Amino acid sequence: VLGGLLRTLPVPAPGWARSASQATEAAWEDLSPAAHRLPRRFVAQARALTRVLLAGPEVDAALIPVGLRAHRVFARAHSDGTWVAAPAIPLAGEPAYAVWPALWPATRFLDDDGTPPAHLAGRVQARLGWVCHAAGIEEERARAWAIVRTVLEGPRRAGALGTAEPPDARTTVTLLKALQPP
Repeated sequence: VLGGLLRTLPVPAPGWARSASQATEAAWEDLSPAAHRLPRRFVAQARALTRVLLAGPEVDAALIPVGLRAHRVFARAHSDGTWVAAPAIPLAGEPAYAVWPALWPATRFLDDDGTPPAHLAGRVQARLGWVCHAAGIEEERARAWAIVRTVLEGPRRAGALGTAEPPDARTTVTLLKALQPP
């Protein structure tokens, strides 16, 4: 369902929209202190991927729904089989940028002590493939954006998972490991 919406919702970006490239560059400038606790190899990988992604002509071409997650998608009343999405934050970007929120729920499968079950990487890879296939998005670009966004936004989001602990890098590192190309 998310993939289908990511295929149909993007429209040409208007000039007034904040862009994914601006948001990404600003996030690197204002990198959270928690992100500094991530392994350097992941931060370096994300910086290198950022340079490649921002060089592409499609980077700010479409108005995309940022933050599109399963709990923001509803069956239409008197359903004709269509789905609708609750308003998400619009951003000028490429659909591959918008895949990341669909991957984050996989981290809810962490064990109580924060360790991932053995199948977590497979679950993340499968979800990435399913969403990209349904949306017609190049999986490697979506993976690259997911790695960048996990480094930039993951530590902040990990602290918002409802735990009493301060944000730590475990959840973010777990997702980064699961996102590595097979």
